[in-house]
Parts: sequence; structure tokens; C-alpha cells
Amino acid sequence: MRTEMTYVPVLRWRQGEFKALKNLSDDVKTSIVPLVEIPPIAWDFVEEEPQKDLGTHLNPIPKQILDHWANRYFLDFRLLFENDQVSETSLAEVANELLRFFDLLDRNASKAVPVTSASRDVGFHEAVSTIAKRYGTGACIRLTLEDAFGQSALSAVGSLVRVAPPDIDVVIDLKSVDPAQLSLL
Repeated sequence: MRTEMTYVPVLRWRQGEFKALKNLSDDVKTSIVPLVEIPPIAWDFVEEEPQKDLGTHLNPIPKQILDHWANRYFLDFRLLFENDQVSETSLAEVANELLRFFDLLDRNASKAVPVTSASRDVGFHEAVSTIAKRYGTGACIRLTLEDAFGQSALSAVGSLVRVAPPDIDVVIDLKSVDPAQLSLL
């Protein structure tokens, strides 16, 4: 866990983003900790289902990350949970895929830190907890600006993840800031 404020760019893991990370100067690379969002599974509108299963979707991503970024980063799977791409019935599959994903990263000395948030369910928090303990990664809790003002969200997620406070990074996602909100910062 870092105690100083650090710039955390939020990047969807797409070709332009991972090429941009690779091309950053060494000075910039050491001064940021990117938060990488795994993109959602493409949707087949004819069949009305995801084009791939979760494992097939995730398979190429660890190698891409390892080829383009060697420093510490936060890894967020939240986009897989939007639009019901991952249903309640497949949460066990998600936990298994996350563990497999981190197995691949760990074998290659990746510096990935799993991300969770107040909107994730208990099963996801447990997967993050298992990853943090198994690989010594710690955990990242991503809060919205609204969450950040209420200590309860941070405390609740922190206790569900079961990671010691010194091993938790907190990212406050401002998304876009309305000028009227600037006084809150």
C-alpha cells in the first residue's frame, strides 16, 4: 500500500491503451499506477448471448498485460458484471477464472492487485480475498465519490475482503467532476 497520493489512470484494456502504456517514459511509468478494466465480453445480437465464454475471453489478456506493463497496477473486472454478462449462477465460474487468471500472472511475476468495490457481491469479495492471500498482492477498493464520504462502504468492503488495512489501496473514482463538486475535493 502506498501512503502518498498517486495518479491512477483508469484504462479499459484495449489495443490503444496497452500500446500507450508500453510507450510511456520510465519516469512516467514509475509515477503512476494504472487501474486496468478488463473489457466486457462482446455481445452476439443475433443469438442474444455473449460471443465467448468467460475463460475464452480472459485467456489472451494476461500475456498482453505482461508484454506491455511490468510495474504495479490495479486489475478490475467490473465491466464483466454490467449488463448481466456474469449472472449469479456463474459466480463460482467467475471465482475460478479469476484465480486461474492470477495464477498465470503470478507465474510471470506480475504486479497485479485485484480490485473490488461496494457494489460487488460477497462471492467476488471472497475471490479477491483468496487472491490477496495466495499471491500476497493486497487488494484495492474502488470507491465512488459518494462512497468516499461514507466510512461505512470502505469499512464494509474492507471487512469482507479480509485483508489487513496496510495491504489495502483505496482508489476514489471521480469519473468526471462537475464544477459544482470541486469544493468537495
